Amino acid sequence: MFALTDFQLDVPVFILALAALAAQLAAPGSPATPRQRLGLTIVTLAAAGLVAAFGRSDRHAAVEL
Repeated sequence: MFALTDFQLDVPVFILALAALAAQLAAPGSPATPRQRLGLTIVTLAAAGLVAAFGRSDRHAAVEL
């Protein structure tokens, strides 16, 4: 999985966001209540917001030729 993506999957927040998104895509074993869906949506948006707010690009990754 890591070789197929450019994500830093060793950073815990990315793993948690990926797990939350996968949980939303999975077929539920039993129907979730509206309160559970709202909670999952809030957690997912909060994780994505944290990544967007505090994530920075790696300045050392750029190679100048």
